[in-house]
Amino acid sequence: MVGARAKAALLLPALLVLAQFQLFASGNVEQAPAVAQDRAPVGDSAPSAATARVTVQYATGFTVRYFPNYTVVTVTRPWPGARTWYRYVLVERGAPVPVAASVAAAADTAPNELAQKGVSIRTELIRVPIRSVVTMSTTFLTPIQELGELATLRGHDQTRWIYSPQVRKLVSEGKVRDVGNGSTLNTELILALKPDAMFVNEYSGEGDSYATVRRANVPLVVLGDWDEETPLGSAEWIKFISLFYNREREANSIFNRIATEYQDLKARAAETRSRPTVFSNAPYQGQWTVPGGRSYAARLFSDAGAHYVWADNDSTGNLFLDFESVFNRAHNADFWLNPGTWSSLKDGLRIDPRFADFKAFGDDAVYNNNARENQFGGIDYYESGPSHPERVLADLIKIFHPEILKRHEFYYYQRLK
Repeated sequence: MVGARAKAALLLPALLVLAQFQLFASGNVEQAPAVAQDRAPVGDSAPSAATARVTVQYATGFTVRYFPNYTVVTVTRPWPGARTWYRYVLVERGAPVPVAASVAAAADTAPNELAQKGVSIRTELIRVPIRSVVTMSTTFLTPIQELGELATLRGHDQTRWIYSPQVRKLVSEGKVRDVGNGSTLNTELILALKPDAMFVNEYSGEGDSYATVRRANVPLVVLGDWDEETPLGSAEWIKFISLFYNREREANSIFNRIATEYQDLKARAAETRSRPTVFSNAPYQGQWTVPGGRSYAARLFSDAGAHYVWADNDSTGNLFLDFESVFNRAHNADFWLNPGTWSSLKDGLRIDPRFADFKAFGDDAVYNNNARENQFGGIDYYESGPSHPERVLADLIKIFHPEILKRHEFYYYQRLK
């Protein structure tokens, strides 16, 4: 049994850290009192001298700044039109908590300048490397897996949609729990799991369920990887995740490989003289959602050597059209990609016989990205594809210009019969 004096000695450092955490979480860091001086960590708490640093090359939604005992990473575009930035002060385990005022001074943009822009900032202090995490998007699983940190995964949003065999095994063994989603979010389970962080996408701000988790002092780490407009920008968020694990060296190596292969493939596709036309998606409940001409998907089509039929559009998001509008522009297109849940052309005809009037449909030039799908409909394209745009690009080049990649076998795509 631990005596009262011993208990007090053990609790005091934790209470000091909790008090400082609450000051950071308030976002008012520029007025928080100093509780520790910045100094180099000592003993086993010091980070390895060989630890690499990441620099952001393609991603536009986050920034990173390094300091002796901590790193400041700021998510500046968590979702389209967001008026909130998220700043994470990552402090090495065993190192002193930095002075709050020094963190404010280290920010990329001064608080008064943000206020003039109508932007607020929320700041969290997190000890790294994290030892446990709950994830709310399958796009986070591939970076965590490739960084060698799957053992830290404790819970995930709606586990049935997970494609990764390794993660599904952890789910079946009870090592990764299903924490629900939205109105079904199991906040009690999340709090029982006691994660060091919870990785989330907040598409339109904070929901009540997330607020409950935050009030329990579980740090919510908001990622904006899905809002990047370029494939390499989205893939580079592996560097963001690596900061929470001190795995920057591994992230640099993985991403450099991806970027090099992507750029090489893009250069090969650019040498082709022909640029076949392409359109994508299929209508749902009377509305056909297609990517804008400056979107992530449009960039992939262009880099693969195709002409997207809405390339003249300036939108980086989606366009919402009726059947006639799509048919007028795309009925003579050479290729049709990503028609929803179809596994065959017959699936399309059962939905709408008019699909047969598209040239690509009649030419059997319809390809879907569901070649890797689990028994519940979880599709790997949406899980690992954002982390590996080089695989997606290789598939697209094989579709548009098979003569370039004669030996390539489709990874995410299949031709519908």
